[in-house]
Amino acid sequence: MSTLSPTVIFNVRSSFSRYIEGSRGDANAGFDLTSLGFPKKLVDQLPYGAFFGRYTFADYISLGRYPSNNITNTFTVHPTVTRIRGNKTFKAGVDMRWTQYSTQSYGNVFTLGATRAFTQRDYLRADELSGNSIASWLLGTPNSGSINYNVFPIFLFPYTAPWAQLDWKISRKLTVNAGMRVDYNLPPAERFNRMNRGFDPTVVSPLDKQINRAQFPELPPLRGGMQFAGVNGVPRRAADVYPHTYQPRIGVAYALNPKTVLRGGWGRYYSNPNNDYLQTTGYSLTTPFVFSANESRTPVNNKINDPFPTGVLTPYGNDLGPLTYVGRGFNFVNPKFQIPLVEQFSFGVQRLVFRQARLEVTYSGSRGKNLQNSKVFNEDAVEVRDRCNFMLGGNPAYCDQSLPNPFRGLPALEGTSWFDSVTLSRGQLLRPYPQFGALTELMRNDGSNFYNSLQSSFSVRTKRTNLLANYTLAKNIERNSFLDPLRGVLNSSLAAYDRTHRIVVSAVTPLPFFRRATGWKGRMLKGWENSLILQTQSGRPWPLPGNVVYLKEARLPIDWKQARIQAVAPCVQRWNENNTVTWQRFSQEAGCTEPNFLITPRFAARLTPLTDGRLRLQGTRSIDTSFNKTTAINERYRVQFRAEVFNLLNSFFVSNAPFNNNPEDVNFGSVIKAAVSAPNSNYPRQVQLAVKLIW
Repeated sequence: MSTLSPTVIFNVRSSFSRYIEGSRGDANAGFDLTSLGFPKKLVDQLPYGAFFGRYTFADYISLGRYPSNNITNTFTVHPTVTRIRGNKTFKAGVDMRWTQYSTQSYGNVFTLGATRAFTQRDYLRADELSGNSIASWLLGTPNSGSINYNVFPIFLFPYTAPWAQLDWKISRKLTVNAGMRVDYNLPPAERFNRMNRGFDPTVVSPLDKQINRAQFPELPPLRGGMQFAGVNGVPRRAADVYPHTYQPRIGVAYALNPKTVLRGGWGRYYSNPNNDYLQTTGYSLTTPFVFSANESRTPVNNKINDPFPTGVLTPYGNDLGPLTYVGRGFNFVNPKFQIPLVEQFSFGVQRLVFRQARLEVTYSGSRGKNLQNSKVFNEDAVEVRDRCNFMLGGNPAYCDQSLPNPFRGLPALEGTSWFDSVTLSRGQLLRPYPQFGALTELMRNDGSNFYNSLQSSFSVRTKRTNLLANYTLAKNIERNSFLDPLRGVLNSSLAAYDRTHRIVVSAVTPLPFFRRATGWKGRMLKGWENSLILQTQSGRPWPLPGNVVYLKEARLPIDWKQARIQAVAPCVQRWNENNTVTWQRFSQEAGCTEPNFLITPRFAARLTPLTDGRLRLQGTRSIDTSFNKTTAINERYRVQFRAEVFNLLNSFFVSNAPFNNNPEDVNFGSVIKAAVSAPNSNYPRQVQLAVKLIW
């Protein structure tokens, strides 16, 4: 009995790549801001040279831009070994990558903006009839703005992933594939330790000793402060290393009989986190625009003449410790973040229907766990919020009440509105960390999703035509965002990209023309081939408004041919600041007699899921086709010609533009076709011609 000697193959691949992304703002460079009336003392302090600035107006197009330039360098080394012996193939290797991400973006260095706030009826809540951002601007009262002084960090991402896989044909009927991979996907570090690392909720704030306790005896002890990577014993990476990323995979194929094959598999995969890791608060610094001395109730007159009278703040790094960004809000990363995982599994049957036809039906699903999400961190307790909620018998006046400002005049808050403001609201002073504004904890692991699908495929291959038809019935549910973060209530609804049905039919067919032609005519006219792809799929679910109670079914029959597509009955009532409920004016004009939606008062938690599958955006149907021919010039050279047509019938679908979900807007529940263009719709017909020389 003889045995086969194993074949062993070693291979090493290495590469380097550089990717540069950004936008140009050169047309705005060299502009003298003093020509717009801004003081020279301010213009001289702006970093990164002279630019026109950035100006935003709610409901209108913004003006101005700054350049950006981000560079990503990636070094990779990938050694592998393959061992083949008989019916077994074993492969192993290590995927090693080292990535540098250098951000060289100015950001919006100088920016001012206006909303409808100072020209609307109630400064706290927008309404459908009052206010205009241009009017607010012309009054000299913009209500947003900043001067950004950004650091240009260099983030370092190391990644190492050893893996192994065994393919084993156990018998003529049974084949097994098994593997293991471990991803050491380390959190990034900044080359010079210029990044944040979490928030310490227990550290005593240096601000605590500066409070006049005799004047403010009820203010609780001040705790909490930002932490900095690589400073005072804090690790230099953005979060702890999560090493438990073992990813077993197994697949099995079994031939039940000569015409039927069963296939199944299961695998675990860890996903790559996004760039929320990269927080540089303190190393980058924003000079806020202080436009009001009483928490946005009234503006400072003529603020536009000298928007930053105290000058431009320059970054102070980690020198202030827990005093960093007092009087403001910021984001921070959860240092205990775990790499999110997805488990995928499938089981299918493949059957040879007749000699040229094959049918395959597969159940495929996945379960996402520990998915990345965020949560507000510095909010009032549930009891306080509910006491301010009309719907629960409370009153917003309790949280809105102005109380003496204990932080007024403290040096650490200079440059913020709290330094000058005489009062702060009770809601602010009752926050867990009242010396800070709104805080958001990024890179939490509360999320999950569930995907189930039935996938079928039918293919026929003949001498003249190859036909393939696919149908997928799917449902994708996500639990990721918080509806009520104070009570820990997560959203559970269809994912925004859920598509219930999807059908794709494709065919490749040689054209029957001029088959008997010879000579130059045969070379030019015969041998053409046509491919055709027909696709149709369901629309995405409607994103529901977040500030309403959905009282009654609001769907309307939809006529997609209309210039204004009304999908939802615009019957909306509003819970007002004086604890009354009134109709929206556009609802009265529409002849509504019963409300479908009630706009909730302030301090109410969200009561609707993120999406509603009962109402979907427009689905799509498209036909793409191509004609191609390859002609041999001689034994060595061939030339290929292709003519491709996308969206052959030039059909228009409002596939991504959602129906207006702002219940304060007169267009609520509708979409205006004339205002929709790609990519919020499909692209118009496109014709593409190509010639390729092959040798």
